[in-house]
Amino acid sequence: METPDFKAIAGQLRHPQGEAGLETALRMAENNAGMIRSCIDQLPLQPGDKVLEIGPGGGAHLPYLIEKTRALHYTGADISETMIHMATEANKALIGKGLASFSQLTIQDGYARLPFADNSFDSIFTVNTIYFWDNAAAQALELYRVLKPGGIFLTCFATEAFMQGLPFTQYNFNLYTPGKARTLLEEAGFFYSGMREERETIYSNAGPLMERDFIVLTVGKPEDR
Repeated sequence: METPDFKAIAGQLRHPQGEAGLETALRMAENNAGMIRSCIDQLPLQPGDKVLEIGPGGGAHLPYLIEKTRALHYTGADISETMIHMATEANKALIGKGLASFSQLTIQDGYARLPFADNSFDSIFTVNTIYFWDNAAAQALELYRVLKPGGIFLTCFATEAFMQGLPFTQYNFNLYTPGKARTLLEEAGFFYSGMREERETIYSNAGPLMERDFIVLTVGKPEDR
């Protein structure tokens, strides 16, 4: 058997591209399904809400979100052209109904610029992207900017202890404890709302079956901002 190219795996997880990126997206959809559903289940959705997801991958989970409430409008934003195309193709019906849209992001100064007006979204969520925020402080501020006052932001990520055991995280991954992530977001202006810890069994991108501990961290934007 060939030795896995862990640097290449890390690169595709950060920015899926081409045929390898499509294969990565399929694996992520399967391995991250539990984390994504847990995050979605904690969104306080109301009819008419505008919801932003950072890093939707192939968008296979979008029907699950849309079924949560009527008249929801979802926007998926990703740096990967491959993922935007894949997610758009997979969700043509929802896009046609005006329930969903996808937007490609650009990286500048180490963070993804969000092409949305201030105070645009009732809630924002992201799963397994915080590791790739190279300018994390600026990224947190950008998320804060587009969230409406009174809105919430959920970030879901595997614990630092778990991630340190994976062979590909040595390649440009930024790992987080719950406390480190909370401090990052509070320094951007968010207030802490709660945290949920879970454990699941998955196949990792490196292959073997393992137990994964993950966090869903919820923060909010004050009403008076």
